[in-house]
Amino acid sequence: MLILGTALIIDNNNEIKSMIWENLYRENPDSFIFQQSTLTASQIAMDKKKGVAIILISAHLPKLNVEEFIGKLLEDTVGSIPIIVTYKKSIDPKLQTGLIAMGIAGVEELPRTPRELQVLLKKYLSQNQVFSDVTASEEEKGKDFTTNDEAMIEIPLEQFIFTPKSFFNVFIRLGKDKFVKILNAGDPLSEEFIQKYRDKKVNGLFLKIDEHSKYLRFSHALAQKSIISQTKTDDEKISAMSNQIESTALNMTQLGVNAENVAIAKGCVENSRNMINQLLMSGKKNTSFDLIKKMMTQDHSTSVSMLAGLFCRQLDIRSPKTVQVVGLAALVHDIGLGTTLKESNKDSFSAEDNIKYMKHAALGADYLRKSGLFEEVVCQIVELHHEQENPNSTKKNAAQLSVASEIVSISDSIATNILENSAPKKAISHYRISKLKNYSIQIQKAFDEIFPDN
Repeated sequence: MLILGTALIIDNNNEIKSMIWENLYRENPDSFIFQQSTLTASQIAMDKKKGVAIILISAHLPKLNVEEFIGKLLEDTVGSIPIIVTYKKSIDPKLQTGLIAMGIAGVEELPRTPRELQVLLKKYLSQNQVFSDVTASEEEKGKDFTTNDEAMIEIPLEQFIFTPKSFFNVFIRLGKDKFVKILNAGDPLSEEFIQKYRDKKVNGLFLKIDEHSKYLRFSHALAQKSIISQTKTDDEKISAMSNQIESTALNMTQLGVNAENVAIAKGCVENSRNMINQLLMSGKKNTSFDLIKKMMTQDHSTSVSMLAGLFCRQLDIRSPKTVQVVGLAALVHDIGLGTTLKESNKDSFSAEDNIKYMKHAALGADYLRKSGLFEEVVCQIVELHHEQENPNSTKKNAAQLSVASEIVSISDSIATNILENSAPKKAISHYRISKLKNYSIQIQKAFDEIFPDN
């Protein structure tokens, strides 16, 4: 029995409808919504009364531009509902790659039995619904309460996310160790509601510290949806990318990175993006490089590029050419993932997916070489970016990884293990013990200077 939420199924295939209807619907009439048209799918998905928790979309709907529709759906659902694209016998590899790069939860062959469908739904509902555990906290709205200032974290008002509803419990600070809740998770949220706090000269809103990592993931997901949206203007996309960078910068600041280094990190990712855009425009006008465009705006790629800039600065690397190479490699280091995997959640990988994942660095380097856009040194760094942490790596020993390769390697590792961790401050301590030893002494020293041990 499906108990984890309602599935919105957008499909004109009578086979799947009959299979669900006859075997599952009678026992769970509130757990499935069938939709042959995409016209109202977004509204249905966002209707709180419907309780949609997952969306399955057929890749074979007639007269449908799947990527365009999913871009709109991702925008409307602000990344809070996992979207699965299903196919019958096969799917265009380019379409599959593009969909994964957009950030959907997965691409799956159409289930043939009720059991297969239940397994698929529960897998994604349990693993991909990032914000499902955000609920109203015990404090009453409008009532003062006392807590240690260190238990709360401030989000500058100009950086606060505006969505149709709040995904978080939101507070304002009255004074030292004094707060009042102004929003419960799930409450309506509007620009007008926040404006009254602007008028009162409130500079920032507060979250509980244990919700901050969820807030960062949410803000990054929302920025990503805007960046890849086909309905947003260029100015709106530039604003979304700026917000993405500012969010990562805020996270770094809270981990002890000083203001000067944060500014350097922001400059590195912006310069690297500009350089890639120039490469895409030069002499390649008749060729599409959509995957590169999408990958270089991914949240993870942004974090890795910003960290790479920090390490260049800390290691006193002044050569513009070296910094440029490092920045470019950092932004496209995971391009191989977009060319091979059918879904984006590593926790959901099949045995076959894991094999592909192990090869993604080499596949990404091959992709970049074939594109003709990047120098060989960039391709080599991409190819070696996972070798540093592999104690049995023959490539690492043979190639004698350059400092540029080490920088991209550790930046990728820090982004994954610290910045994207639900408890980043604790993750720093664990990282020092478990992973930092894999790197050279000069890299270890730079890490300690960037992230001071508190």
